[in-house]
Amino acid sequence: MTTEKKIYRYNKNLEEVRIPYFDYEEYPVLEIEGIKIGLAGITGWNDTETKKNIEKATTYFQEQNTDLIILTFHWGIERESK
Repeated sequence: MTTEKKIYRYNKNLEEVRIPYFDYEEYPVLEIEGIKIGLAGITGWNDTETKKNIEKATTYFQEQNTDLIILTFHWGIERESK
């Protein structure tokens, strides 16, 4: 099974049990006890593309009037030492 199919199946399983997920393209906004929370995943650090992705996500969340933004960072590709 390809990685894309595995990710698709994994995400579908999360949806079925109503567990929110996010990735580098999806930015869910959850409302918990009246607080709007934005979630985004970002790859890397300290380069132009990463900064653009951060700006894209934060702009989106500002447009959604979120109260809190949570960004998580992925620091590289598994098993790659460079």
